[in-house]
Amino acid sequence: SATLNLTKKTHLIGDGGYFLNQFTDNTYTVGGTTIKLKTGSNTDMLKVQLDVASTGDDYRSHCAIRNIHFFGNRSDAQSPATRDNNTSGNGIVISGVRYVTLENVIVTKCAEDGVVIQSHDYGSGTISTNNLDIRGCAFHSNYGRGILAAGGDSIMLGCTIGYNGNTGISVSGFGLINNCLVWDNFGAGVFVASTTETPVLVGNKIYDNELSGINIGSTDGHAVITGN
Repeated sequence: SATLNLTKKTHLIGDGGYFLNQFTDNTYTVGGTTIKLKTGSNTDMLKVQLDVASTGDDYRSHCAIRNIHFFGNRSDAQSPATRDNNTSGNGIVISGVRYVTLENVIVTKCAEDGVVIQSHDYGSGTISTNNLDIRGCAFHSNYGRGILAAGGDSIMLGCTIGYNGNTGISVSGFGLINNCLVWDNFGAGVFVASTTETPVLVGNKIYDNELSGINIGSTDGHAVITGN
């Protein structure tokens, strides 16, 4: 299998996916609209990054992904530390674009991170990823982080991030994270990295994470944290 690349405005919409038996070896079940990474593919599942001809002046993607389960197939074992079907590959990578929506998207069992939000250099300097709208999503049982959230002017509302092998949410800037459930990750629930942007964490439920609930990672890390 190869990475599915969204290089222009695309709406990728399913009927809703699901999973069962997350905590039992060899009985993990997926259903509904599910995209499964073939064993041995070792690649990112989906990438949102414009082709150079489509960048324009402000790198607006306007892609939307809704009601789909991305199953990374790292292993038949339930432990996030195990990756023998695929040994590399993220679920969704959003790279150097603006205005992308993820709604009711599930990303599970990836061999690296569930979701990666990152900058990209199209050839004339680094472009950060901004203005994302992430709602009602679930990022579970990935080998690495549930989501690496960078950039700015973005929102993540009502998501669940649990049982990932590293940090649940690693945030550098991003924007507002509100009313999310962050539980039972093997690193911190939320890790705030060094950033010039200030993430805002409001009204989240964060519990039973291996290292800490919220970890301010360095002297340059800062955030607004209230009501969690």
